[in-house]
Amino acid sequence: MIGEILRSKVVRALIAASPRGGARASRLISKHYPSRQVFDLVGALSDVSMHLDTSDAFQAEMAYGSYQPDLLGRLVRLVRPGDVVLTAGAHLGYIVLALAKAVGPNGKVLAFEADPRMVQECAKNLALAAGSSAEKLLQKLTELGWELDTLNGSVVQDGGDIVCTAPNA
Repeated sequence: MIGEILRSKVVRALIAASPRGGARASRLISKHYPSRQVFDLVGALSDVSMHLDTSDAFQAEMAYGSYQPDLLGRLVRLVRPGDVVLTAGAHLGYIVLALAKAVGPNGKVLAFEADPRMVQECAKNLALAAGSSAEKLLQKLTELGWELDTLNGSVVQDGGDIVCTAPNA
């Protein structure tokens, strides 16, 4: 019961809004109440959902809105609607989704990931975004022709907003 309360969106939003200690608080809660689930994010990406495992410190910070707040703030200031942005290290798609939100429906984000396992996790999270309000930014991935190539761990999509790919193994 306490774990459910501490993982609630209200508590996570409070932690995300705190000017200091948010990362520490998210790691402390997740250490005692880890969870693997789909989280509706709080903070800068409040309209996005992601598959996260809060037993991992970085993913806990993402779930609690305390992951890289300064970086997200800079992205919002530097990236303009319609921009084409290249990012290396897509990881779970957190920064990719922030960039997609910043460039809008007329922009493009090219995200590359070297680890095939992370490419699959990124693809799952981008697929979730297609069903949320971020759909306006990303459109439905299936309509854009997303495919998961299980032989080399690549997610490829021609002519759309996001490309996550890994080198052939």
